[in-house]
Amino acid sequence: PFEGVIEQNVVWGRGAIDNKHNLIGILSALEHLLDVRRNNSNDGTGSPKPPQRTIYVALGHDEEVGGFEGAAAIAEHLIQHESRPLEFILDEGAMILRGAIPGFHKPVAFVCNAEKGSVDIQMTVNTVPAGHSSQPPVGLTNVGILATAITKLENRPFPPHMNSYLGTLRFLAS
Repeated sequence: PFEGVIEQNVVWGRGAIDNKHNLIGILSALEHLLDVRRNNSNDGTGSPKPPQRTIYVALGHDEEVGGFEGAAAIAEHLIQHESRPLEFILDEGAMILRGAIPGFHKPVAFVCNAEKGSVDIQMTVNTVPAGHSSQPPVGLTNVGILATAITKLENRPFPPHMNSYLGTLRFLAS
C-alpha cells in the first residue's frame, strides 16, 4: 500500500490523492497571477511585471511522518537565508461553504493554517530512591510520579485560539 501502482492511467496507493488539489490550486493561482501581470505589462515585451512582494512556494513531502525533511528543512532554510519576516503563510485549507455562518449567504472559504500541531516533551523523574524490586518504595514511585505528570498534561491541552481570525469572523458576522 505504500508504493504507487499505475493502472488504467490512475495512480493507486497510500497518499495518491492526499492534498493534491491544494497543490494544483496554489500553482494554478500563481500561474494566473503571472498571466494577469503579463497581460497588464506596459513594457511591450509580454514579460510579467514582478509581484509587489516576493512569493515563496514551499511544498513539503513528509508531513504525515513529522515533516523533518520537508517543512522543518524549509523553515531552517528560510531562517538562515531570509532576513525579512514572512507576511502570510497559506497551508492546507478546508472547503468553501455556503450557509455555514447563520445570516451570511456568500460562500466562505475556511483557511486552516493551524489545523494540526504536535509537541515533543521529555520528562525526567529522579526524586524517589528506586530501592530493590523485592521491596519497592511505599507511595508513588518514579513511574507513578511520571504517570501522574503525563495524566495532568493530557488533561490540560493548550486552549485553542484564533487571534488573527477574530477580525475575519467579526466581519462575516456583521
